[in-house]
Amino acid sequence: MAGSGQRSVAFHGRCTAAHCTIAPAFQPPITLPSKTEPSTALAKEVIRPMTVSELLAAIRKPYVETLARIAAEGAAHVEPAYRNSDGSLAVEGAMATPCRVDVIAAEGASTGEPVQVDSETELGFEPVRFAIEQMAVVISPFGWDWLPLEVRGLSLEQASEVIRVWFFEWFDGEDENSPTEEGLQGVLHFVSDPEATEEGYRVKIDLGSAPEEALEALLFALADAGASGAFLA
Repeated sequence: MAGSGQRSVAFHGRCTAAHCTIAPAFQPPITLPSKTEPSTALAKEVIRPMTVSELLAAIRKPYVETLARIAAEGAAHVEPAYRNSDGSLAVEGAMATPCRVDVIAAEGASTGEPVQVDSETELGFEPVRFAIEQMAVVISPFGWDWLPLEVRGLSLEQASEVIRVWFFEWFDGEDENSPTEEGLQGVLHFVSDPEATEEGYRVKIDLGSAPEEALEALLFALADAGASGAFLA
């Protein structure tokens, strides 16, 4: 699997603004379609200071747990990549990137049909602001399977190259990753073509079962390339 725990430690050290310790008034996960009040113990848990890595792990958890549960419910191909007839990765879009589907049924009437998995809960929190070197970072609530990311301070070519290289690194095109603790592949699923905004470019990313270190690695890569801002959600 790409990346390592060491990246996470470095991420804390390189951040400014309260040393990347987050202490806003966190809300409990919002269960859809109904809401429940948190217990006193849960309320105490969610308002304690968190590191950026812990926040990203909390955002990741609802989607990944749902994906793992659905994948375990029946015979299925989990997180398969779309491939050409010769076995090579099928790529598309301006950045020529591949794509994975959440699950493809392997038996029954729906055999061969892709299944889209959506998070059953959503983490609510106040926007978190910090910096990596010269790059301002703002993290607002988002779903792990659909992250809108706006990058500022880079040209289209620069932003595309950084994102494309990062995406392939964490896509695991050869399917060589060891299973994660959830029994998944620890991989990215999809990235859209960049779209121009007033101040930069925006892509949408399905982070799949990739670990939080993958998103940290992207933020580092953007900062190293000279980006002035990264706005998540």
